[in-house]
Amino acid sequence: MISPSVLAFFLFSVLVGVYATLAVKFPIGYIWATYEDLFGEWCQFWCFVLTLIFSVKIVISRHRPRWFFILLALSCFYVAMEEISWGQRIFGIQSPEYFKEKNLQGELNLHNFLTGPYSTMLKDALTWVLAVGMFAFGVIYPLIMRWGSGKTGWVWRWAPSPPPFYLWPFFCLAGVMELGPFGFNEAEIAELAVGLGLCYMTVHYAFAARSDLSPSNVSDWSRPQQASLSRRLALVTVIVLNLSALTTRSIYATDVGRSKILRRIDNGVEKFAGRYKKHRAWETAIDLYGRVLKKDPGDRATRRKIAECYGELGNEEEFRRYVQEAIAIDENKLKSSPKSASTRRSLARSYRMLGQFDRADELITRALVLGINRMTNNPESASAAYSLGQTYELMDRTRNAFEQYEKAYNLKQSNKKYRKAYYRLKRRMDDGANPVGEVDRPQAED
Repeated sequence: MISPSVLAFFLFSVLVGVYATLAVKFPIGYIWATYEDLFGEWCQFWCFVLTLIFSVKIVISRHRPRWFFILLALSCFYVAMEEISWGQRIFGIQSPEYFKEKNLQGELNLHNFLTGPYSTMLKDALTWVLAVGMFAFGVIYPLIMRWGSGKTGWVWRWAPSPPPFYLWPFFCLAGVMELGPFGFNEAEIAELAVGLGLCYMTVHYAFAARSDLSPSNVSDWSRPQQASLSRRLALVTVIVLNLSALTTRSIYATDVGRSKILRRIDNGVEKFAGRYKKHRAWETAIDLYGRVLKKDPGDRATRRKIAECYGELGNEEEFRRYVQEAIAIDENKLKSSPKSASTRRSLARSYRMLGQFDRADELITRALVLGINRMTNNPESASAAYSLGQTYELMDRTRNAFEQYEKAYNLKQSNKKYRKAYYRLKRRMDDGANPVGEVDRPQAED
């Protein structure tokens, strides 16, 4: 007979082992396990739904303090619905204009008004609050309650029910992963870990209430009682996995759902390629960038990223081949669009990689002149401001770039590209990046 503590540690080890293996060996699987509307997020959703259900059962059983499990049930309802943006993506509901402009992800939920895919000081502060809170609730608080288990008085009688101490690894993992130590979307792992911890906690209390047992110390229970709880914990785990798989499969079975999931995976492939590159996993990054290039053979930026990886691997031949391919694509584009500032910026990046800095500076200067001309002729154009901001950023003129990104974002707050550029550079400014001051600008052409 397996005790609940042994089973919980086994399940925790499986959770950590699966995510670590996926991250190292199977990046596409890791995307499925950490991205919105995919298997991992549905696991989170069903954990919170089951926590809600078991919390209601505990309230009905009149376990004390009932207020805590009422609050937990309401919280889980809110979190579960926020996870799926209140069904927006499932049912294809369009976001109201206010949400498009003010919500950091442009979605129909509340938490993204404060946090989102962009790094802000507020987001970092909330991240630390959540991380410390998870650790305190799941690790420190159970120890405090154990210390005061024999005490009386209203403080101890009405204190929130602590998680069983054998669940501490889940809350500890959640606290660490919430901080994102590897930059691999670990907040999703944190949500699943805390979801499982809360789900197992409510199963524990529901079983104790039903069996008329004291929930505080499992070691006092008989071995059959411990085995019975272990079976329930295992069953709940199987239910979560099956519900998550069924939900994901049901969505994927529809044309609209499949299209959304495939777009989500494509987006994740590109993002994770960059994350693997930051961790110097060059071959994995090349493989992922290669998948991106198959979808868009004319992508110059991806070619440069692949070239950079080959350069780090010491493969000069492949490095130069991919850079030259990017240049050839841009040269052809420039023939058909001679006034394209974006093509000149792309060419400048490629020539910089080859060490041809004079040619790169020449292209950037021309792109700047074109950008200023465009802004002069279209002062209220968000796309013109964004383009000019990109040119300034390429010149390391951070303050000028931020001004243009801010203008683009204010002109069209619903545009995710402008929002991302604005918040990214705003964070650099907040962190004390050394912005290059104003310099003389080239005169705009007539």
